[in-house]
Amino acid sequence: MKATNFLLRNVLIVESPNKARVISSYLGKDWRVLSTKGHISYMFSIDTIKRVGLHSWDKAKVNALKRDVEAAHVEGDRICIATDPDREGELIASEVMLLLKKMSKTTKLERVVYKEVTKLAITKALSKPVELNKDLVDAGNCRRLVDWWFGIAASRHLNDQSSGNCKSAGRVQTPALSLIAIRDKERKEFVSETLFSVQGKFTLGTETHKVTFSHNKSANSREEDSRKKLLAHIEKHNNFKIKEKTTSKREAGLDFFDTASVLKEATNSLKMSAKEVSAGLQKLFEVGAITYHRTDSTDISPAARKAICDYINSKYGEQFVSKEKKQKKEAKVGTEAHEAIRPTNVNVLTPGDLGNEICDLYTLIRQRTLKACLVPPVRHHQVLTLTCAEKLDGESVTASITSTECREAVPLFKQNPGSFITVDKKTISATNLTLKQDKTVTKPSLTEALVISNLKKHGIGRPATYASTVQTLLDRQYVAAAQKKSGGSAFLDITELGIIADDFMQRNFSKWIDFKFTSRLEKSLDKIANGTLKKADFLNAFCADISEDLSTFNRWANRLNHNAKFMGIHKKHKVNIWKQFKQNHIGDIGVSYDIPAGEDVQSKSYTINPYYKNMYKRSDFVV
Repeated sequence: MKATNFLLRNVLIVESPNKARVISSYLGKDWRVLSTKGHISYMFSIDTIKRVGLHSWDKAKVNALKRDVEAAHVEGDRICIATDPDREGELIASEVMLLLKKMSKTTKLERVVYKEVTKLAITKALSKPVELNKDLVDAGNCRRLVDWWFGIAASRHLNDQSSGNCKSAGRVQTPALSLIAIRDKERKEFVSETLFSVQGKFTLGTETHKVTFSHNKSANSREEDSRKKLLAHIEKHNNFKIKEKTTSKREAGLDFFDTASVLKEATNSLKMSAKEVSAGLQKLFEVGAITYHRTDSTDISPAARKAICDYINSKYGEQFVSKEKKQKKEAKVGTEAHEAIRPTNVNVLTPGDLGNEICDLYTLIRQRTLKACLVPPVRHHQVLTLTCAEKLDGESVTASITSTECREAVPLFKQNPGSFITVDKKTISATNLTLKQDKTVTKPSLTEALVISNLKKHGIGRPATYASTVQTLLDRQYVAAAQKKSGGSAFLDITELGIIADDFMQRNFSKWIDFKFTSRLEKSLDKIANGTLKKADFLNAFCADISEDLSTFNRWANRLNHNAKFMGIHKKHKVNIWKQFKQNHIGDIGVSYDIPAGEDVQSKSYTINPYYKNMYKRSDFVV
């Protein structure tokens, strides 16, 4: 390598231009910090990757990186690769090392790892370079292969058989769509019911409390007559004994934020979208304000905990420092090997001039970090059980009133002192007795935050993919975002295009997008990263599995002819409808269909998916 600037002797390579600018300000004139701008390679064919695990180079990025390295580096000095400390970052590091070794076999290449972009952390990492984690690289390669295969194979069939309307399927994207489709189906199939209840009021001291009466341990009933009978009973025997019970319990301690929980909390409390939160976290990490933000861990290092506890001690007092140590989960290589998301310096109140939203996000993270090390407040609970003097059909008639009291103030926790209800009598009568009629309502659509929570719950995807998965569904127009009146995490409603994509994948590739199958894939990738599963064994099993399924699908899909197009699904008989151009002189449009086992569907009128209803005449779909 040749050098044109002998003042710049050492090179540090990261994947983000923003991170490069921040780190450059820490290291001074003896270092040149360069950026790869993400991956510098594409994927080869599936067979080539299965054999040798190689990629094809992104020539534009490779040439740019070569020019920058040659302009900054003197032969024999250090080149350090400092990409993110996860399987994706390790994979990029391996690509860079492979490229630079081809440029010069004598150049000293080092891998450095850090969990926060601070001067101290970077300097420490440079003093203790590590070996490239080949297991993590293998896991990254396998993850890339699986996602690439879904993108090429499953997406191609989905696109072809939907006349080009459905653009893509994905290993994480399609199960996420299924979550939304399941909720949509529940909402559409929901049948509202009428429920009846008896309500009234009790006055204790100067306060009046509204209650709902229970009989046979049930407050609501579908039978109006039973609640009329209850109302008549209470009106006749309106004398209730009061029983008081008080308990005290300290609130459960809060966990530090991981990626899923900060996305959920920020979308709800800061009224930001998942995409905005993800971008804000990236920015905060790149400027060194927070630790690495793609993590499944809810624990922090002992040194960081000590620094936070010292801050609480000096700021609020030793009595507020939590003595309880969080139980660390079994660590995973990749995302749970990192710390939870926390400020790199808890003494910093604001990350700088980054805009109101990002500053609010930092404040949210900082306050959660402090709360996780604070002693939570004790809440005192009072329950008044009011029991009718006379039973109805051998069962008690009751009502209850509750109150909460907080007798100590804990910093940062919401202060709602409350007070116990004054009980100045042993018996009491109810007033304003009424029979109330209500309608049950369906569950709301899933929000961005709930989709992300469910992805984590089912083990689908990893922190780096949560926000981008939701955004892909929006970009493909598989779902539409409906903003809440109060703002915050938007409701996600499946579109007709999303229904087509979900129906097609469920009917033809259901195993690949099953929640348990997808979760097992993620666990297999973790095993590869941990060194307990070989890349070759994983790829052989995966390729054999999907090849068998793909062959079955191809035989099924191509039995008509190469012009057959998937049109939709018959609503009643649940069969696939296909368009086929007959090769005759008038070019009539014909229809073929899959006959369900045990059903006679001849001479039936078939209705195509509503998305296509304006594309062809209904008479074209009469078999």
